[in-house]
Amino acid sequence: MTDTHIPTAFSLSRFTPSSRPGDTVLCYEGSWQGGPYKTWSDFLGETAAMRRIIEADAAPQWILHCEDLWYFLIAFTALLQCRKTILLTANISPGYIAEIRAGGADASPIPFLTDQDIPSAAGDPAGQTIYVPALLAGPFEAKLAAETPPVIIADETVIMMYTSGTTGRPKVVQQRLTEFEIDNVFILSKWGEEFQKRKLVSTVSQHHIYGLLFSILLPFTTAVPFRRNRIEYPEEFETLAGGSGGPEDSYMIITVPAFLKRSVERENAPSFNLRSPWIFTSGGVLLPELAKRTDEVFGFWPLEVYGSTETSGIAYRQSRDGLQWTPFDNCKVRLNEEGCLVIQSPYIKDTAGFTTGDLADILEDGRFILKGRADSIVKIEGKRISLPELESRLLQSGLVSDVCVVPLEDHRQYLGAALVFNREGQEKFRTTEKYLVNRYFHEYLRGFFENTVIPRKWRYPDSLPLDAQGKKKRNEIQALFAGKPESIKPGFLIPVYNHGRTLAPIVEQLYAFGLPIILIDDGSDGETKKYLAKLTGDFPETVLLTLEKNRGKGAAVSAGIEKAHELALTHVLQIDADGQHDISRAGFFLEQSRLHPEALICGYPEFDESVPASRRKGRRIANTWVGILTLSRDITDAMCGFRVYPVKPFWEICRRHHLDQRMGFDIEVLILFYWKGFSLLFHPVTVGYPRDGVSNFHMVRDNIRISWMFTRRFFGMIPRLPRLIRRRKEGLDGKGEGVKV
Repeated sequence: MTDTHIPTAFSLSRFTPSSRPGDTVLCYEGSWQGGPYKTWSDFLGETAAMRRIIEADAAPQWILHCEDLWYFLIAFTALLQCRKTILLTANISPGYIAEIRAGGADASPIPFLTDQDIPSAAGDPAGQTIYVPALLAGPFEAKLAAETPPVIIADETVIMMYTSGTTGRPKVVQQRLTEFEIDNVFILSKWGEEFQKRKLVSTVSQHHIYGLLFSILLPFTTAVPFRRNRIEYPEEFETLAGGSGGPEDSYMIITVPAFLKRSVERENAPSFNLRSPWIFTSGGVLLPELAKRTDEVFGFWPLEVYGSTETSGIAYRQSRDGLQWTPFDNCKVRLNEEGCLVIQSPYIKDTAGFTTGDLADILEDGRFILKGRADSIVKIEGKRISLPELESRLLQSGLVSDVCVVPLEDHRQYLGAALVFNREGQEKFRTTEKYLVNRYFHEYLRGFFENTVIPRKWRYPDSLPLDAQGKKKRNEIQALFAGKPESIKPGFLIPVYNHGRTLAPIVEQLYAFGLPIILIDDGSDGETKKYLAKLTGDFPETVLLTLEKNRGKGAAVSAGIEKAHELALTHVLQIDADGQHDISRAGFFLEQSRLHPEALICGYPEFDESVPASRRKGRRIANTWVGILTLSRDITDAMCGFRVYPVKPFWEICRRHHLDQRMGFDIEVLILFYWKGFSLLFHPVTVGYPRDGVSNFHMVRDNIRISWMFTRRFFGMIPRLPRLIRRRKEGLDGKGEGVKV
């Protein structure tokens, strides 16, 4: 589908049913060419249906959280049309929602509109959580779309935007639609033509001001079709291009620096083949090095927007033209006595302006350069030092892709630095002992700073912990320096597909370890989703990833490894959710990974009497083939799904190799680990087949896929034969691989 018509702008407070033709496409799923689509008629009909529900409830305040951008637009519009106060929150944990309700303007019950299947909890009166997809399931009477909707009076709207303050408790900023639409007018005056040439995709939450403005209100105002679901994985960009090279391949990408970093820092990251993309980014600092790499991969140097929930947009820049920020035309900036930016604009109702916590220098032409946060100036041994200045110098070393310097204290205050190496840094320090790396950076900084303010402690993580908006979690970074650093940071990974009943006891046992538990919902049924929602509510250590459709065990585990890498875990114990494994062995396997952090710790099954004979036979055939492909007799079992993986090499294998996405995944990954020279240590784990257990192994389909995987890997083994033969002759299999303990 190609849409070459450039429509007139109609904001949310100014549209009428006749503003657009009924078949105007507002929203699409997947890629633009793939459909299905939502039209102007759908918008009118569904907002009318939603108004019926809202008008039937006298509650003046409504909590809104919808991950689906279309559901969000419908609910957001209908609430404004009904003159309700909207409470927007990205955090929907039961405790957080209860605190929002407890802080309401009056004692009236506060309904909660959401598309998430969440468990009821304290502070959630019966019937007050309303499931939006059920309300909009349709079909709707044609007359609904013909209704004349209530006018939205922008000046009278009340939109409460909730974020977590420094205490983690709900912090609220009150806004109006008026200021949002003023912001949009400026954006469209600068880049309106660029929006209207493209379709829109977003990676950011619409529950924050940046996502709301750019992912919802701007595309609605300009009738630019927007993607219904956010981009969650960089690989999804590869599915957007229709291949024709026409306008349907042109996308406006709304994102944050953290997501760009994930997208372009993959080794040999391919071009996404998007035609004339345009990228807006906000919510954190985009380093010029990362911007340049983004240009190489996407074909566009990102345009950064500087702003906040309190101020909306303030300024913009493209760092290829310099680090200076250009204020929006209707925005004035000045410095207070402490050197912090003070903003005056139509978005800020206080005529005195809003004082930020950002230090800056204002240039003669009115542009400014940010120098870091005011709270980033600390005193060390009586000397003032700017943490951003230290970070900037470390980045200038050419060996670092990201850095965070934090104040620390025991008997005196000092600094700690957490550095993430770029490719040059990884190569330079690959075999260097840590104390020599510390010394290198200490000597480097002595060229710019006095010795007393140079960091005393150093950490070199694979990545820095970031929040959803791409901002560094300084408390977690400080925790890297607490006491003796752990050699590993483990967690659990469980792929789930219709395993609701068998999953709960597994999570209950694992929770005692106090480690993150990553659950990957691989397109499960409604019953399992209810179990997952309850588990994530009852056990805070759980992290739930949801795949919209069933993609197979391999795809689910790959998504889980991506999340484990994002959480900076070093090892994960993969456990199947079908209840077949002896969970009491988890502690032993984790201890083995601490003793052998570079090894893959594998389970081999000790079957009880419940195992079917066909499973034993299939296993022998698979293990025979693995022996052929590795020239090793010491791989005890290739199919057991109870393993501790070192995350980083596993993550790299998932990125660099085309892997079977279903039941051949466990076997194929083990082969690749072996080919890459990793030690494989085997330990027994009891395996049973419960009578009421759920197995997702399809005898015909999965055996065919596994056979094809062996065929592919056989041809991949041929160029590796010299290395495998040499490894066998040198007796490396006697140094830990394939050992039964």
